[in-house]
Amino acid sequence: MAMHHGIWRLLGAVVLSGTMASLSACHDHNNDSGDSTGGTSGGSTGMSSGGTTGGTSGGATGGTSGGSTSGGSTSGGSTSGGSTSGGTTSGSTGGLTGGTSGGSTGSSGGGTSGGTTGGTVACSDQFNPELVTSQGCAPVYNQYCPDSASASSSSTSVVACTGVTVTSGTAATATLSTDYVLIYPTGATNIDTLYIGLHDIGESGVSAANHFRFSNLAKGRNIAVVAPTAPNAAGNWGDSLIDLKNTPTNRIALIDALIAQLQTSGVGTPSSTPAFSKIIIAGASSGAQLALEYTCARPTAIDGMLLVAAPITSGQITACPSGIHVATVQIHGTADNIAPYNGKGLGAAAGAPTVFADLYGDNGCVATDILTALMADPNPAVTGINLEWVQPCSGRGSALVTIGNGGHQWPGYTGPIASPVPVNGNGVVSIGFDATIQGYDFLTYLGAGS
Repeated sequence: MAMHHGIWRLLGAVVLSGTMASLSACHDHNNDSGDSTGGTSGGSTGMSSGGTTGGTSGGATGGTSGGSTSGGSTSGGSTSGGSTSGGTTSGSTGGLTGGTSGGSTGSSGGGTSGGTTGGTVACSDQFNPELVTSQGCAPVYNQYCPDSASASSSSTSVVACTGVTVTSGTAATATLSTDYVLIYPTGATNIDTLYIGLHDIGESGVSAANHFRFSNLAKGRNIAVVAPTAPNAAGNWGDSLIDLKNTPTNRIALIDALIAQLQTSGVGTPSSTPAFSKIIIAGASSGAQLALEYTCARPTAIDGMLLVAAPITSGQITACPSGIHVATVQIHGTADNIAPYNGKGLGAAAGAPTVFADLYGDNGCVATDILTALMADPNPAVTGINLEWVQPCSGRGSALVTIGNGGHQWPGYTGPIASPVPVNGNGVVSIGFDATIQGYDFLTYLGAGS
């Protein structure tokens, strides 16, 4: 997210605040506030090194189901709870193993239900919040694509990775169209998950694929990742005076068309109909707003949702139907100057804690269900990473990853400079949590993979 994107953010801030009324069924996490944001484009941060890996091979046990948390406290302190001595599993998603679902084996993606987990995979290989205290869980960057290097912000193609295929295409409706890149493991025929990665303002599908290391995600977790480009010159998914056709209804229809096209593309599990049985939608800034907007409109179609630096408004929260059961992970910096952590700003954001409470409430959880853990960050400008999560209360759970002193950033963002840069035009960058692979793993842990 380079500094020159600030001009686009100011243009994007001229929003049509009433547009979300057309989604009356959705307690809307729309873009009526917030194409005024900028995600993580262009910034000169290079997360190629990424710190040490976390400890030994996973099987840490302890505590009891539900763990001894601090009664739903949303601040600081680490807890001993959450990790239990449950059985081992063989999780299918991404070919990795992990916790159990209610004690049964074979849960997809290693996610847990009810707090029972018996991990057999090191946290450095598959993120599990219950192992943070014992293993640290520092991310390992470019673990699956060591041959890929940082691409410049102006790159017009996805950086190559051995064992990964990249194709491109266009999805269209009568009013909007999007060019996209599709990234998936070469030769794989058992891909059951489609991950939709929505860039922030000023980016494109290609630049987001490079900056967010989507090739590593596709190869490392055996999934297909599609990165579409916003259908306007500003590279913005939200409402504004720049493109009057880019309305909530039209954007939702465009994502519908994209998914439908990919379900019959021959990628995924061709013998199944649809080819992808699980769909995860993720986004940065205004891309995160569209992720929430789409999930509100199509809650039964989405299994997991990742929101990074999302400027969600109170109006967008109340417009979405309550009780939708989708695994959710939010990642937000406390020093975000575009979407303030505690709310307000140009887009009148509700604040990350408020959105978190709404999302875990939709999953049937309450504040006393919250578990917490603390992670360190190699960037000395980051004052710590606080994890808060609720185990699946009704099949799916929710989490909030708070980056202390973090800016308006996608943690683990890879920029055009080959070494970590602690600060760029949108504030402090975290490299102690990887929003891409660890964010995905967190979602599967919370039920998105089952």
